[in-house]
Amino acid sequence: MLFINVPQIFAQQELAYGKTKANYEFVFGKFVKFFNNEQSDSIINITSDTYTESDKMISWSVEQIKNEKEELGSIISYKYIGPYGGRIDVDGNPMAYFKLVFDKPAKMKGEKPFDFPEMNGKKEHAACISLDKEGKIYGWGFITSSPDIDSMISRY
Repeated sequence: MLFINVPQIFAQQELAYGKTKANYEFVFGKFVKFFNNEQSDSIINITSDTYTESDKMISWSVEQIKNEKEELGSIISYKYIGPYGGRIDVDGNPMAYFKLVFDKPAKMKGEKPFDFPEMNGKKEHAACISLDKEGKIYGWGFITSSPDIDSMISRY
């Protein structure tokens, strides 16, 4: 009889550029620390150099982080889920998903671009990233939602 430890095999899966689950968890852990401490410059430093500084500032300015934290609070836990649903970045590399738990329920009103009113009252959300060759965040979906994604994170 053959027994296969699927989680162990999955944990060793390479995603893109030889990166593994451990690489993704390490970079995402840095992001969580920097987000919670509103360290915009540190988030920018772990974002791929393929983006211009102004592009990075649009997403990760101190003001933007404060706005996100006002709506969601701090990230109190995160868990690596892995590739899901065939989502890829612009170069065709798989995106790895994480389940995020925030310290307060979302207060998204759907008034700003990318706000998801169906996420109101929820503390659990999903994020996804891909890493570039240097191990920096390349593809990005900070708070992403769909019926499929919501069902996926509810299982973790």
